[in-house]
Amino acid sequence: MDDILKLTADLRTKAGAYGNEIAALTSSTPPSLRTEVFQMTFNNLTLCLELISYYESIWKVATATNATSAKEARKQNGERVILIQKMTFIGILSSVEFCFKNYIRAFPAKIGECKNSRNQVYLSTIVNTSHTTGLISPSDFELWNGLIHLRNYLVHNNGEAQETKTYVYPSSELVLVDGQMAQGNLELFPHLIDWLLMSSKSWLEGMHKK
Repeated sequence: MDDILKLTADLRTKAGAYGNEIAALTSSTPPSLRTEVFQMTFNNLTLCLELISYYESIWKVATATNATSAKEARKQNGERVILIQKMTFIGILSSVEFCFKNYIRAFPAKIGECKNSRNQVYLSTIVNTSHTTGLISPSDFELWNGLIHLRNYLVHNNGEAQETKTYVYPSSELVLVDGQMAQGNLELFPHLIDWLLMSSKSWLEGMHKK
């Protein structure tokens, strides 16, 4: 659990540092478009850290519990930690989508309005257009889609995947099996969030250059 706390704290530090880097790079861009996504992410990770810290404090002293044993109680606490991480991941990806939409709306000439056939803008249409215009590489395009699919399964299908595919990220693999709940250990979501932060920063840097 100490390792998970450190991973989460490091992510929060990284979100703050990325926000400062983007702010310095894009000083001519309105502040709300430059650093908002990292401010939202910092807040999400702060809440995640506080909640996980709470479970860490009871992790080692699980005695009075509805579980049949301390071992079972710790297992249940671990499941709750993953649930906290899932909510954090969903919140951060939604923040990315919100902020990317605002950026597209403010600078439609850079890669277009990114609207779908129903004249709506989603993160998926932004990612698709970013890929076709060369802003996102083919390999990153696949990984963006992996996160978008996972978020959709978590939100709309109780985590049950509707595809069988493995997405390989720098520090972890996201394995989805059609008809099964998305599974992962306590490090999966922090590693996915780490890649998301890095790739969001890269997207903002690329958009600034256009």
